[in-house]
Amino acid sequence: MSPSAPVQRVILKELPFLEAERERGWIERGFWRASWITHASQPAAPCRIAFRCVVEIAAATEVRLHVAGDERYELYIDGARAGWGSERGTLERWYFDSYDWSASPGRHVVTAVVQAHGVLGLRSQLSLQPGFLLAAETVNGAGTGERNESIALDTGKAPWQARVLPPLGYEKPFPGEFFSVGWNTVLRGGAHNAGAPGDEGEWTAAVALHPGSSAGIRTRHPRMHLLTPATLPVAAETPHAGGWVRHVSAVTRGPVDSANDAPAEHAAWQRWLAGDSPLTVPPHTARRVIVDLRDYACVLPELAVSAGAGASVRIHFAESLFEGAESPHKGDRAAVQGKWFVGVGDRFEPDGSKGCAFRPPFIRTGRYVEICVATQSQELVLESLELNSAEYPLPVTGRVATRLPQVNAVLAACRKTVLASSHDAIIDGPFYEQMSWIGDVPQVALALYTMSPDARLVRKALADFDASRLPCGLIRAQWPSRNSVVLPLYSLHWIGIAHDYMMWRRDRAFVAAIVPGMRAILDYWLAELGPNDGLARAPFGWRFADWVRGWNGGEPPTGPEGASALFHWILAWTLRRAAQMEQYAGEPEPAARWLRRATELVAAAEVFWDEQRGLYSDTTERTLFSEHTQAAALLAGGLPPGRAARLAAALADAGARARAGAEAERKLTPATVSFCHYVLEALATAGGFRDAIWQRIQPWLDYTANGMLTVPEQPEPTRSDCHGWSSHPHYHLVRSLLGLRPGSPGFATVEFRPAPLPMPHVEVALPHPDGEILLELSTEGDRFEGFIRLPAGVTGELWLPTSPAPTALGAGETRFRSQ
Repeated sequence: MSPSAPVQRVILKELPFLEAERERGWIERGFWRASWITHASQPAAPCRIAFRCVVEIAAATEVRLHVAGDERYELYIDGARAGWGSERGTLERWYFDSYDWSASPGRHVVTAVVQAHGVLGLRSQLSLQPGFLLAAETVNGAGTGERNESIALDTGKAPWQARVLPPLGYEKPFPGEFFSVGWNTVLRGGAHNAGAPGDEGEWTAAVALHPGSSAGIRTRHPRMHLLTPATLPVAAETPHAGGWVRHVSAVTRGPVDSANDAPAEHAAWQRWLAGDSPLTVPPHTARRVIVDLRDYACVLPELAVSAGAGASVRIHFAESLFEGAESPHKGDRAAVQGKWFVGVGDRFEPDGSKGCAFRPPFIRTGRYVEICVATQSQELVLESLELNSAEYPLPVTGRVATRLPQVNAVLAACRKTVLASSHDAIIDGPFYEQMSWIGDVPQVALALYTMSPDARLVRKALADFDASRLPCGLIRAQWPSRNSVVLPLYSLHWIGIAHDYMMWRRDRAFVAAIVPGMRAILDYWLAELGPNDGLARAPFGWRFADWVRGWNGGEPPTGPEGASALFHWILAWTLRRAAQMEQYAGEPEPAARWLRRATELVAAAEVFWDEQRGLYSDTTERTLFSEHTQAAALLAGGLPPGRAARLAAALADAGARARAGAEAERKLTPATVSFCHYVLEALATAGGFRDAIWQRIQPWLDYTANGMLTVPEQPEPTRSDCHGWSSHPHYHLVRSLLGLRPGSPGFATVEFRPAPLPMPHVEVALPHPDGEILLELSTEGDRFEGFIRLPAGVTGELWLPTSPAPTALGAGETRFRSQ
């Protein structure tokens, strides 16, 4: 890794230069002194541009640098790496980073490398024009616009120079188009070395583009970057350790075959992988090395080599090996023998020089690494391979542990999946997409709340998607994205995420700020109700709900008139949750309106009821029935007497039949791993169905028993082994099995409903806005006992199974036992 510069990244709570805005006329407000700059040729993506500026510092000075790049930048000060960004955003919300630099007297060289990949990069990476922006101010004047004229660093004002660097090579990673990660890259020695750009090449004066402009302040402007402060810390880039060399062979293609393995070479490759010693590959030699990281890693690789002119080093990553070259089946994830490596990654072509370092631009993910080396007439010295962590630095202070190894394995896989889904946004799957889909966020967010007090990623998701709103009121389903994709149900899920955030974290001002966006979504949905029957129609866009086999593109059935019971019930549930948010925000009038509309929807849903089956149909024709619709009805509440118990019993029976392998006898279309979250939530809401909840979690035990270290996108054969929407068992062990959840918004109170568990002992340390909640529960047969410890100032209710009334919980420890 490059040496670090003497800078400290800081996260601002407000825009800089606000004091200067007060004396400006309206048309001048929001302008920065610095402008975006580029090379005089104004290259289009894909391209790489280097920038530099020499500055003389008369005396030791504390300088604050505000930096942004389109698409991404790396910043260097005197050859040392100072930072990288920008955080993922949109033109209307282009995030910039801020750094405090302790500048010593003398000459300093500030350089940057900007890379723009266009359509060959991440689908979630937006762009206007490749360029760079840096604005400098003294720290003692930070935020006031005060400048020390001896620090002439503002782009567009200071004498910045630019040089176009050779572009990367690109290779398509997958056939077809259903992926969103960047393409495989080809890096060549001399042209694509990592680190600060040197003096070689033709440097010319950079040209100014448009001025830096503050989001929310600048008015009357063309299409441009509107700047807002970054909200998240960057990845710590700590080296990943623990890789295990599984296979070394001169055969570089085809399945892994132990007959071709060279065990005598494992130790040398293992030492090189550990960073203990370089490894020399002789001339005219080919080697294929399979490395098991024994973990699911999200990394930024950096390869250092010497010599090896004409050689090729290909480093690819995979979540698992496949049972056939074109087979979707992966089998035991811990096995490599006889399996095929199909991965993504990068190819490096050394130029024969000494100490050549390559750092590809994209995050690479997975459990397995394939290193394929081929040399020509010159030996190749592999100096080192660093795999630096690229995940969001989430502080994991929460703990959920049992005395059952198989359950702990599931909890660990869920935690790892949350971490692998956490970057500069909550993403769906790190291997195939690295895209933020708002419908994947509810499960990740709830699991995250049981792991960490840091909810900034959830807050950012809510804010960014709120800003993605279409004129009709709905939000986009994936954002940021080069594509505009609308999944109407995902707009309702956005409201659900906001409601969960309100309950699990304490942030009344933010909840109140996003309530207007919530109203726009609900008004759209209510306007789409059938004029004669009051039923929710499946609106335009991709009507996805769950990857159910037999549902076209994951869309639930609709009747001839377009009504969908599933959408209808989720809308009713969302209206009730919206009413709680309005009350929390101090708006009782709209709260009453949402409750009234929810009651009307429940009454209108009677047309879906089938008394003989004791179920709600998916359509008014009453021929199709799903777990999804029953769960949504339970969550919506307000059902006629006795129906909730019948629906919950039907869900419990369906789960039992599935576990027993009696698929043909099932009455309900089953939910898959993502929507299973809502089924579990419904069973927990109904109460008294812990055995059914435990049964629903059994497939996750199967996943980890089959060698998975993360949780998959869908049932086998799954495309991805790591998908955030399947991480919810970590949350459900706390909320649905242990019965611990917020009793009121802001987690101001606690509701705890213990019961016997299908495991002997559970320990929980649950992050809370006021500290943490500690809980232990031991079960023996039908009896249980334990304690719960609440932070100071927090109260709650303890509901024992046979007690007609709750027991008050106060701060400190309360012991309990079954009666």
